[in-house]
Amino acid sequence: FNSVRMIRLVMIVASAIIIDKLTATVASMEEGEAEGTGCSSSDCRSVVPYNLVKLLPFQDPSVEFRFAGKTWTIQQKWEDIGLSAVVWEAAPALCSYLEGLAPAFFEGKSFLELGAGTGLVGMVASALGAKSVVITDKHIESCRQNLAHNRHNLGLALADLEQNRGHVTISRLEWGQQKPKEEEGLSTFRDCCDVILGADVVYDKASFPLLLGTLEALSGPRTTVLLSHKHRYEENDGFFSLLELLAGFEVEVVWKRRDVSVYRAQRCRHTASPS
Repeated sequence: FNSVRMIRLVMIVASAIIIDKLTATVASMEEGEAEGTGCSSSDCRSVVPYNLVKLLPFQDPSVEFRFAGKTWTIQQKWEDIGLSAVVWEAAPALCSYLEGLAPAFFEGKSFLELGAGTGLVGMVASALGAKSVVITDKHIESCRQNLAHNRHNLGLALADLEQNRGHVTISRLEWGQQKPKEEEGLSTFRDCCDVILGADVVYDKASFPLLLGTLEALSGPRTTVLLSHKHRYEENDGFFSLLELLAGFEVEVVWKRRDVSVYRAQRCRHTASPS
């Protein structure tokens, strides 16, 4: 009896410590103090649900997924890098959708992942047969670490990673940046966009104009955009109406599980810019 009580007490204390740690982490991010997050308080409120128990899995140092017949070990570094360094629910949801597509969808096509975070979606797309994949984010530290950790799944040599070459590469891309600083402008990526992927990139309405402009700039008449989205706030769901009304895309829901949907978007013929 005493042993059971002692175990319960230890579990309660441990849970309290973890929740306190999570509360401090969220608070520091909201104040813009978490190193490497680059997020405003509105960014963090949009992404982070205020049920701290649901945040516990994001504190795990690594998580494993099984996609494309391979095991992917993803390192999570919330405290070191920030919001982009964990696997949010929309990423494995998009991987599941991609797994269900025919091989012809990937063959001979160039993929680009926006706001990649850990890079899981881009890596899975490559394993499913994409000709090339460019994994992009504003902060690319987590992408680099996870690509290096999972390179055996993609047949990448260490030299490929060091020189950022091969069929899977990583590039820094800031949404809406029309005038490139060195290689980071949108014009650099227009030729790698047969398919554009994005998981949980619709999280803050302040970023909508930048994301809309980026999708417009990168999409040609034959580009397919696949965005997986976790429904948290109604105002964020409205982004997909803006994608139709303002950016001239045709948008449809092609996959839905619980509170996560995958949207497919393509430029309308009368608005698509020449390739």
